[in-house]
Amino acid sequence: MGLQSYSYERFIELKEFIPAVEVSSYSNNIEAIELLEVNVALPCLADSNGLLVSKNSVNQESILLLGDAQTSNLDLDPNERIHHLLFNKLDSSYQIINASYPSSDLIHSTNKLVNILLPMRPKVVLINHNLTDLLLLAKNGSYWNKIIGDKKKARVSTTPFVPNVSLKKVEDSIILKEYTKALSNIGQLLSNWHITPIFITQAFNHYDSLNLSKLLQVKNIHITNERVSALHRKINQEIRAICKDNNWSIIDLERVLNSNPLYFNNYLLFNSSGTKEACQHISDSLKRWELVKTTEPTLL
Repeated sequence: MGLQSYSYERFIELKEFIPAVEVSSYSNNIEAIELLEVNVALPCLADSNGLLVSKNSVNQESILLLGDAQTSNLDLDPNERIHHLLFNKLDSSYQIINASYPSSDLIHSTNKLVNILLPMRPKVVLINHNLTDLLLLAKNGSYWNKIIGDKKKARVSTTPFVPNVSLKKVEDSIILKEYTKALSNIGQLLSNWHITPIFITQAFNHYDSLNLSKLLQVKNIHITNERVSALHRKINQEIRAICKDNNWSIIDLERVLNSNPLYFNNYLLFNSSGTKEACQHISDSLKRWELVKTTEPTLL
C-alpha cells in the first residue's frame, strides 16, 4: 500500500549509580540537564543497589529520598549530605536511603520505585522534583521524546536531545499538565502500596541568574530565566494543590528557605548551611506528624 514500516522502541532509562563503585571515578560521564557539570566530593560509594544510604540500622525500617541533583548532594562532604544528616536527627532505628540522581525526573523515579525500591517496603518516601522536570518538559513538551535516526527507526526515550530544527515554544499549561499527571501517578502508586508519600516544594535561588542563563544556553533550552523562575513557582503551587486534593503530606521548603542565596552554591544546589536547614525542617515535620519514632531520654 506504499506505507513505510517502522521499528518502534519505547523505553525509560534507569537513572542509578553504578553499584559498589566510587561515584567520582565516572562523574564526568554523568549528564544532568539541571547542572553544567556534576562534581562529587569523596568518598561517595553507592551500595549494591546503586543507592546512597546512611549507616545500617537494627531493624532496617527505612525512609526513602527521591529527587534530582539537589537531593543527592554529591558536591558536599559525605557527613553533610542530607541522608546522613537525617540519620543523625532521627531515631537510629531508621535507615535513610537516598535514591536521588542528577537529571532524574518523576518518570525516572517512578521507574526506580517499581523496579528496585518498592520491594524494600520503605515506611516513608520523600519526593523532591521540580527543576529537572521543568527543563525537560520546556525543551521537549513531554517526558517522552522522539529521536528519529532514519526512516526505519523511531526511538522514544526520556533522554534529553538536541533537535535538528528549532522547536516551538512549549506552553506553560502543557508543562504543568504533564508534571501534575506524573506527580499524581507516583503519589497513587505509593498510596496503593500503603507507603506514605510526602511531597517537597523545591527551594530555588532565583537570584543566580548568571549561572542559570549559562545553563540554558549550554543545554540549548529556549526559555528565559524569568520564565524558569515563574514556572518553578507554579510547579510548587501545583504540588500544594495536589497534596491538598489527595490529603497527602507536604514539606514546603520553598517557603522555609525563601530563595535565600546564603543557603545555595548556585541556583539549585544547597551549600552545607542550606542542607542543614532543609534537613532540620524535614526531621521536625516527620516527628510532628508522628511518622517516625522518637526516643525520649530516660529519667534516672
